[in-house]
Amino acid sequence: MEESSPLLSTRETGINLNSGRKLYSTLALGILCISIAAFVIQTELAQLIQTERNFRKPYFILWIAHSFWVIMIPLQFAFQPNFRAYMSEFIRTGNELVCEVNPTYQINYMDTENEGDDVIQHTFISVPHKYILAYLFKIAFFFAVLISAIAYAWYVAVNYTTMTNLTAIYNISCFWAYVFSVPLLGESVQMAKVCSVFLSTAGVTIMSLDQKDPTPGYDVGGNAEEGGNGTIYTGDLIALLGAVMYGLYEVLYKKYGSPPTPSILFANTMTGLIDPT
Repeated sequence: MEESSPLLSTRETGINLNSGRKLYSTLALGILCISIAAFVIQTELAQLIQTERNFRKPYFILWIAHSFWVIMIPLQFAFQPNFRAYMSEFIRTGNELVCEVNPTYQINYMDTENEGDDVIQHTFISVPHKYILAYLFKIAFFFAVLISAIAYAWYVAVNYTTMTNLTAIYNISCFWAYVFSVPLLGESVQMAKVCSVFLSTAGVTIMSLDQKDPTPGYDVGGNAEEGGNGTIYTGDLIALLGAVMYGLYEVLYKKYGSPPTPSILFANTMTGLIDPT
C-alpha cells in the first residue's frame, strides 16, 4: 500500500487554501459591487421622489427605508433554523461583547476535569443573561437614534444639493472615522492618514465652492423655492454634518457593538434590532 508523500500533501493544502482565498475574494468583490450599485440606485430614487415627484417627506422615506432592516432577523432562520442554537450563539457572542466592554459584569465559573492522576481546573467567564440582553437592547436603541439622525440628514440634504456633492461628502465619513478612532479606540496618529483626512475634506470643500449648477431648493415648510449656490451650500453643510456623525457612529459601533469574535448571525441580528427600536 502506497503512502502519500508529505510534500504532495503540503502542496495540496496550499492549493486548497489559495482556492479558498480566491473564492472569498471574489465573493467579497461581488458583494461590494452590489452594495455600491444599491447605494447609487437609492440615491437617485431619493432625489427623483423628493424633487421631480415633489414628495418632500424625508422622515417618512427614512422610516420606510430603514424599517426593512427588521427582515434581517427572520432571514437568520434560513441559515440557522434551530432556535436554541440561534439563541445560544447570540447569547455567547453577546457575552463576549459585554465582558470586553464592561468587565465588572463578568462572573468566573470554575470547572474541574480529571486526566489520570491530575485534576485540571477550567475558568469560564460569563455574564448573567439579563445583563447581556439589557446591554444589547440599550446599545441598539442608542445606535438607532444615532443612525436615524444621520439618515435624516442625508434625506434632507438630497433636497438642497446635487447628487455629486452629496455622494462625495458622505464618502469622506471613513476619514472622519479615523479621526474619532484616535481618541476612542487608541489608534496611532500617522501622518499619511492625517494628510488623507485633510486632502479629502479640502477636495470636497473646493468642489462645493465651485458649484455652478443650481438645483431646486427646499425649505422646512415643504415648499419648493428657486435654488442657488446658497441653497447648495446649505445642503453641503447638512451632508458634511451627516458624514461626521456617520464616522462617529462607525467608531462607537466598533467600540461598543462589535464582539471580539466575529459573528454574522450576531451582526445581522443587531442590525435588525437597531431600526425597530
